[in-house]
Amino acid sequence: RTTHSASIYLNAGTHQVRVEYFEQTGVAVCIVNWTGGPGPGPGYEIIVDDRDPGFIWGGPAGSFYSRATGFRGALYWTWNSTSTIHHWGKWFPHVTQPGNYTVYAYIASRYFGSKSARYVINLNGVQHTRVVNQNNYYNQWVSLGTYYFGGGSGEYVFLGDATGEAYATRYVCFDAMKFVKQNGGAPPPPQGSHPARLRPQ
Repeated sequence: RTTHSASIYLNAGTHQVRVEYFEQTGVAVCIVNWTGGPGPGPGYEIIVDDRDPGFIWGGPAGSFYSRATGFRGALYWTWNSTSTIHHWGKWFPHVTQPGNYTVYAYIASRYFGSKSARYVINLNGVQHTRVVNQNNYYNQWVSLGTYYFGGGSGEYVFLGDATGEAYATRYVCFDAMKFVKQNGGAPPPPQGSHPARLRPQ
């Protein structure tokens, strides 16, 4: 027998679970167990690597390269553009526990060369841009700030190859993103709302 285990955080409600297995030869056995527990607290991490389902990219495949280095031994890179985005990547955390998360980009020791890589944290249409000089880091996680994630497909980190630097002079690399849950923090007010104003009588 081989045992496989994982932790998956689910929203409240009813969920369907499907178990798939097959018997190749001999006598097969399949035993499924699960236990419930509290939702993730501070320090809970979501990592989206460039080989994970939460990462997608676009652009000409012929100039989007793969290398066996970086986080978990794999990354993608391309040459930079000056002002027009030709290649891009998106990392979707698919948050199931709303809250404040600090976003980190992994900067490897190779294929990171832009002095002005523009990471855009997109939160359902509200964008926060952080410019990172990738030359200042070496095999480490770099904070892009802390933001409120409510969950949903409109929350992701975007990186394009347009850096403002001279064309094809710098590497732009697409590796891993990490989202780390922080303590407390009230959710942001709904868009379009305003604080109540009191008028003296």
